[in-house]
Amino acid sequence: MIAYFFLIAFPVIFSFLPIHRNAPVQKVMLFFTGLIYIFFIGFRHEVGADLDTYLGMYDYIASGTIEEGTVSMVKKKT
Repeated sequence: MIAYFFLIAFPVIFSFLPIHRNAPVQKVMLFFTGLIYIFFIGFRHEVGADLDTYLGMYDYIASGTIEEGTVSMVKKKT
């Protein structure tokens, strides 16, 4: 959970810094903040509470057509 705190804290901290037009420091901070967001989003692999549901849907669809996969998922739930 601390990682999510830092994702919110970085832009908040930067927003309190004084604003100077064309300041190279602000451009570098913005770049690194964006880089941190890209890495955080990019390295999420097989994460989430509904991952098993999505993998099941993928398996059903991969074994046949989309129509067969969606119909079999509906039948499975009932």
